[in-house]
Amino acid sequence: MAETTRTEVAAQTEEIRQATHALQQQVADINRELEERRRARADRRTSVIQDLRDGYSFDTVASALEQANEIKGLWHGAVTVPAGPSFGSPRVRIFWGEERLGGRFSTGNIFDDAPPAIVLSYEVPHDEQASGYKTASIRWRHGQTAGEALDELITDMQTAGHTSAAARVGSEVFSNLADALEQALSARAGEDDGWITGPLDEWIADGWAVTESGLESRDGGLRIPAAAFPDARFEAVSAATKEPPKKFDPDVPDDVDPDLWACAVERSRYKFKGSQSASIASQGLGPKAYTSKWNPRRDDWPLAEQS
Repeated sequence: MAETTRTEVAAQTEEIRQATHALQQQVADINRELEERRRARADRRTSVIQDLRDGYSFDTVASALEQANEIKGLWHGAVTVPAGPSFGSPRVRIFWGEERLGGRFSTGNIFDDAPPAIVLSYEVPHDEQASGYKTASIRWRHGQTAGEALDELITDMQTAGHTSAAARVGSEVFSNLADALEQALSARAGEDDGWITGPLDEWIADGWAVTESGLESRDGGLRIPAAAFPDARFEAVSAATKEPPKKFDPDVPDDVDPDLWACAVERSRYKFKGSQSASIASQGLGPKAYTSKWNPRRDDWPLAEQS
């Protein structure tokens, strides 16, 4: 009897050992698969940015924007960057996606059935947005070079009367875009070199950005939280009544260049409470950005131009 009991116990122990080993092996296999998937995603993120830096083209820009929007790395699906070498350069906003509600891959004009395009828009400084100012925006179509698209934007800016700003637009818009999207991807993926804490809206300069969280810097973290900015609706009322807007003049940090700080605050202050973009986004309306899984670039791309 005792021998039988020992045999049964040994058999049960072996079954438990084998089951435990099988479970451990399953856990190890899952962890290995997860790690492989993480590496593959990291490789894709690195690849799209490297491809962009290697050559600025419609497809490399579209791919990088799609990847950033795949992980919600851009606050409103678009990103604003300096179009020149300094933080004082003109700003251009770049968007790749559905430009209006309705239509699977529509273009923003109900009378326009042209194929989708990357939209490049000049951001008119707030203090120049008086009544009668004209916007400047172009649609970068597949088949156009980066230089052709940028030249078209410059021409549109000149036509709209933004002559001085147009003269300062250069190819740096694309290198700044690469820097911005690289940080948006790194931060959203939780990588060590990611320093922004929210989805990116504007790349102010190297190490400075406006995100959903507020005004952030690489060295100083969250400099001004989103909640600390004034309500943009009150700013609009002040402009309409010709009254001075509510003063918003946070102290310049000791470690920051005063001119850079002034630019960063000015670029941030109209993006939060009461802003049109934030209001539209909160309602789930407005343009819908393309992602790496949802976009018109497929086997039959490019779509034929409509006659």
